[in-house]
Amino acid sequence: MKEIDIIISSGRGPAECAWVVEQVYEKFVKDADQKKIKTSIIHQVKGPKANTSSSIRIRLIGQDLSVYLKAWLGTILWIGQSPFRPDHKRKNWFINIQIANRIEKNGAINERDLAYEVFKSGGAGGQNVNKVETAVRVRHEKSGVSVTCSDERSQYMNMKKAKEKLLEIIQMGEMQKAKKNETLNWQIHNKLKRGNPIKSFVGSSLKEKN
Repeated sequence: MKEIDIIISSGRGPAECAWVVEQVYEKFVKDADQKKIKTSIIHQVKGPKANTSSSIRIRLIGQDLSVYLKAWLGTILWIGQSPFRPDHKRKNWFINIQIANRIEKNGAINERDLAYEVFKSGGAGGQNVNKVETAVRVRHEKSGVSVTCSDERSQYMNMKKAKEKLLEIIQMGEMQKAKKNETLNWQIHNKLKRGNPIKSFVGSSLKEKN
């Protein structure tokens, strides 16, 4: 089973586009269920009106997801009268479906992912520090991050401090990646190409137009 995140987005469109996001989401979920694909909402940005969403991030779990999504990824067109402004002349409303950027988190440090090296400490500290292998270098194999600690006379304490510092560095890196990932997803949210829609729907029932 594979996982893919997608975003259904109104971009910078008005409330009508946010309404279409909600309607297309329901269509998409029903279609995915028929194809034995599991869906769950990961994040949702509510729209300016009731029952509207500026964007919905969905996680898909199933087989052949890339093949399935070929029929959905891209611009979606809804042709219909505004549900909020009856006198509005505009009839064409666009939203977008794109694959969302994801990051893989290292999570908590697993001992199996750590490689240790012990060696003699240098500098001040007396004969015990210089003659006994108390300094510790620990490397996190998945991320490639390594930390050395030789502050303490105890090898155990140096190992403990090195692991704490290693976790701090990894968590900081994850925060930076998360911020970058969030920025990329907002770029997807605001990027909406009009023309050549992958799907078109008509009317309040969103009947698919062939």
